[in-house]
Amino acid sequence: MTVEQLRKYHGARPFRSFILHIADGSAVRVTHPESLARSPSGRTLVAAFPDESSRVIDLFMVTRIEIPGEARRRGNGKPRPWPSSHFTTPGAVLLFRYVWTSICPDPSMRTVAAPQSPVR
Repeated sequence: MTVEQLRKYHGARPFRSFILHIADGSAVRVTHPESLARSPSGRTLVAAFPDESSRVIDLFMVTRIEIPGEARRRGNGKPRPWPSSHFTTPGAVLLFRYVWTSICPDPSMRTVAAPQSPVR
């Protein structure tokens, strides 16, 4: 994610809410332009939530931006499969298995699926 890409969504008029997908699997919903602050360089973001909590986000950890209700399209106009299959290539699957087995030596725990993080 680049600073220019974020500025395009954050500075859009009229503003449309969007979801920032973070590399750790979490997601942050931005419903108002004032609920997201950027540092002068644009690399550091602070998201404020209605419950008065906040989260600091490094822009380089944002993997993509999603506009709710907007279909993701390929170059040929057809919708992309959802969820995106970027990380299901054979190489990515093998890398995941290698990392998972190295951090989780107990075989009984290797079959547990990772929990889905809710969108805030």
